[in-house]
Amino acid sequence: MSEKQERTVEVLHFKVYPEYKRLHFEVYVWNNRRDMRAYLKGGYPGKGLNKVLACVTWPDGGSKTRNGCIGEMHFNRQDLSAEIVAHEATHAAIRWARYTGVDISEDVTSLVAPETEERFCYALGAVVEQIESVLSDNEYK
Repeated sequence: MSEKQERTVEVLHFKVYPEYKRLHFEVYVWNNRRDMRAYLKGGYPGKGLNKVLACVTWPDGGSKTRNGCIGEMHFNRQDLSAEIVAHEATHAAIRWARYTGVDISEDVTSLVAPETEERFCYALGAVVEQIESVLSDNEYK
């Protein structure tokens, strides 16, 4: 490739909402690991993201948002699987719970899960469902 030719980087970009409200994650599905890692290296220098297969990132300080965005989720088509989506969606749901103050560490003393645990599980399910829906609609499976 000559200096005048620029390589086109393909990325699928969309938002997911843990509670279908304002707070959301920006989701990026890169065409390959190289493009994803190049983006991460540029935006998050020194964070050790040069070997990840997928990740969730958020603004420094952890309590800031950008127009309701509480983080970014990054995937790549080479390593896209249900296991990786579920893993990163769990990180996102934990980030959302911490941001909103949902305590998921409450000890269960009854036969029924506490309300906060149910809220967390619904948020996690919403994130996974939205990602899977967009991936399916875009034939990424």
